[in-house]
Amino acid sequence: MYPAQVYLSDTSHNLKVTYTRYYERSEKDWDYAIFYSRFIHRDQLLNNTWPPKGTVYTVKADGVPICVVVKRDNREDYLGFQALEKTMRYLL
Repeated sequence: MYPAQVYLSDTSHNLKVTYTRYYERSEKDWDYAIFYSRFIHRDQLLNNTWPPKGTVYTVKADGVPICVVVKRDNREDYLGFQALEKTMRYLL
C-alpha cells in the first residue's frame, strides 16, 4: 500500500489510498482498487473466475494474471454491507 500512496500522492489531492483484503472489499467505499492474486482462493484461480468483473487493467506473468486494477461499477455491495451493519447494531 505504501508505494501506491507515495506514487499517487503527487497526482491528485482528492485521492485516498486505503487497504482492504480482496474478500472484504464490499466493506469499503472505493471507486478503483488494485488487487494481487497472492491471496485469491486456489479454486478461483484454477477455474478462471479471477480477475473479477470490472477489471480495467491486468498485469500478467507468462499469461497468468497476477495483479489487476478494478473499477467498481456500482456500490450495491457496499450499501448492502452498511445496511447489514446497521441491522446488527440494532439487534445487539
